[in-house]
Amino acid sequence: YASGNGDYAEWIPREDKKAILHPRQIVGVKQGHVSLQTRNADHIMVVSSAPIVLGNTPDADSEEDYEKVAFMGQVPVDILGPVIAGDYILASGDNDGFGIAVRPDEIHVNMVDQIVGVAWEDGLNEAFNTVNVAVGLDHSATAVKLASLRESLGGLRSELDELTALAMGMNVPVASSVQEVEQGFFKRLFGKGKG
Repeated sequence: YASGNGDYAEWIPREDKKAILHPRQIVGVKQGHVSLQTRNADHIMVVSSAPIVLGNTPDADSEEDYEKVAFMGQVPVDILGPVIAGDYILASGDNDGFGIAVRPDEIHVNMVDQIVGVAWEDGLNEAFNTVNVAVGLDHSATAVKLASLRESLGGLRSELDELTALAMGMNVPVASSVQEVEQGFFKRLFGKGKG
């Protein structure tokens, strides 16, 4: 079986049956219902443009109350601002259906629950782009690891600066002795004191 379409989607009931959602919009799913509300959503997803597989088909009478939402695969997403392939795509935070791109080295732990997926192509327009995004993979775990490592490296950098200042005979307000700095360094690195 072959198709030009790129995602597996399911029909999900709209929270507000009168709401109008469009393909490529980022949506929130809360308690099994979809809306533009991404804050406090259980899942951040995308309205599918053309799914290769579409599951959970409702009765013909109620289909108009449902939306096709991409669960896994490649899906086009509307992004505010430029995008580079490999960027994390997050909900804009304005409950407007748009995404924003965040470089992997700029992701923070508090952003992880807003990640939709990872951009697979560039979009270089400064105002608006539609790019292919990989959704449904475990991007959040990778983002958490990156953010944690960056925070740990920041702490180690501070301790290294303190050690450098001590070695150069400068006054260091955070630690009163080389031993304190060493202890802090080894605790952070190995979870215990030196020795």
